[in-house]
Amino acid sequence: PPIDVWLKMHATPYTNPANDRAKRKFEAGNVFEWIVSLMLKRAGILRMSQQRSEHQYEGLLKVTGKSDFVAGGHVDEESAREFLKFLTDAEMPDVFIRCFDRVLEYLKTTYPNGIDTMPLEVKSVSTFAMDKMEIQQAPIARHRKQLFHYMKSHDYKTGLIIYLCRDDLRMMEFTVDYNAAAEMEYKNEIAKLSLLFAKGVMPKKEPFIMFDEEQGK
Repeated sequence: PPIDVWLKMHATPYTNPANDRAKRKFEAGNVFEWIVSLMLKRAGILRMSQQRSEHQYEGLLKVTGKSDFVAGGHVDEESAREFLKFLTDAEMPDVFIRCFDRVLEYLKTTYPNGIDTMPLEVKSVSTFAMDKMEIQQAPIARHRKQLFHYMKSHDYKTGLIIYLCRDDLRMMEFTVDYNAAAEMEYKNEIAKLSLLFAKGVMPKKEPFIMFDEEQGK
């Protein structure tokens, strides 16, 4: 939310810092991210992690960030199968082996001619957020804008957001294409914050209650 960005840019101390429960959620997200990185690496399509991305429109605030992963190329099935054998020999839980095997088959089937180099963002979310995205068949807006920043910074034509539900391990993925509508959404957000920042005007606080038109509640 704009108010959050404003306060962070002014180094305002948190009045409600993350509690232990929230920190455990962050750690769960780190675990899921590590699993995905392992899959990408062993499948031979991980190009880099934490690529720094910077971009600035003329007259607007500079935006910086680091993408989770950049992936691309052809799947190295031999390396992936060797890793599957390692997981089996190490007596890893069967869910890891089945998951890796299914992701490998998915990559081979979906991208037979190889994967274009693109940024990937991995997000772990709650059941509530996952249910909402399944109904809307669209990613969370702030994640879409975040991914577009990495695409804009390095001229990637496509990006991918991967969601994993912390509660039941459902997965969803959404492709974000580089187009005028995506750039307008990204640039408008920066322009809005740049104007408020230049005028020294703090954004309004988020409302306590919001109505979701898609879900009717």
